[in-house]
Amino acid sequence: MVGVGVRIACVQPIPTTCGDDIGTVLIYKINSDQTVSYYQTISSSTNLNFANKKFGSNIVMDGDTAAIPFVDASGNWVQIWRYNPSTSTARRSDFSGGSRVDLDRDTLITSTGLFGTGVQIYQRNGSTWSDKASFALTPVGVTIDGNTASVVAAYGIHILQQNATGQWIDTQTISSPVESCPF
Repeated sequence: MVGVGVRIACVQPIPTTCGDDIGTVLIYKINSDQTVSYYQTISSSTNLNFANKKFGSNIVMDGDTAAIPFVDASGNWVQIWRYNPSTSTARRSDFSGGSRVDLDRDTLITSTGLFGTGVQIYQRNGSTWSDKASFALTPVGVTIDGNTASVVAAYGIHILQQNATGQWIDTQTISSPVESCPF
């Protein structure tokens, strides 16, 4: 599966559902012969009349799961979608989150707060997602791979690791070669 974000002003088939930069996501399948074909359109199920929603401006996919951040009147959110061949793709969860997200199998890392003032880690067990850790970091970017995550912050890179008991710990901070935030 491949997801492509599309910046649109109105979502069809309801042309009155409009806003500025609300967005949608087009899902494509990679067929056994390696051709790509359209599969489905995903639109945020929340109020689409919110200006600058940015749904689909960032899409993270891993296997059968997609994480799609967006903004609405109550703040930043991440929607989790999962492919199910018998029922098509379905939304599974909404999390308070931010525009910085990464997904590795059953683990999601996301910025939190309206201005990305923290980091949250969620893990899936079966079809249930649960909150596993929070960190008071201001991320510029986040990545996750297995039981290791990194958070690029203004003045350093934090390495987060999951220990043998399942707890996430900020194990190391690598100094940034830049003395102030380059953004």
